[in-house]
Amino acid sequence: MTKFAKLAAAIFACALICAAAAAGFARPAGQAATGAMATKATVEVDDASGKISLKREEQIAFMFVDAIKHVEAECGRNGGPCTVAQMVAGPKAAAGAMPPSKLKYDPSTDPNFTYKLTISGSNWELWVIPKKPGFGGFYVAPGMMQDTFYNAKGAASNKDRKLTGSSVNGDIFFEG
Repeated sequence: MTKFAKLAAAIFACALICAAAAAGFARPAGQAATGAMATKATVEVDDASGKISLKREEQIAFMFVDAIKHVEAECGRNGGPCTVAQMVAGPKAAAGAMPPSKLKYDPSTDPNFTYKLTISGSNWELWVIPKKPGFGGFYVAPGMMQDTFYNAKGAASNKDRKLTGSSVNGDIFFEG
């Protein structure tokens, strides 16, 4: 194999690896994280008892929760709740209105959580369910207050720890 052929093969292999990583597939060991997983943002949440310590993967999941709540609020002002697919693509604006924000990253690329959004009329609710043991889950209740709950042992419901405060400092997962 000539030097040129080896170089061309190496460039092609690199392009395939980069494309797979950008699409949210597992990356080879040692390759840097991309997209949502690469964020350096800090996340703090608390309940009535005080600060809740979240694992880094749970912090990223909460950043998706925070972004979905933000975009859904704007969707609601533009005619009603949006699906996750609509939030990723960019929701349509009502006639004469500014376009709503959109999600910067697709939650379906999160290797650690499943995001299940259901819509019923003008209400929506969200479950963020761990794909692996050892992670806590989140639940966002329907209604005007959109209360968020956390369960350190898995899937959450409205019977779990109700979050009373949160902050995300740095990168946010919506744009617009």
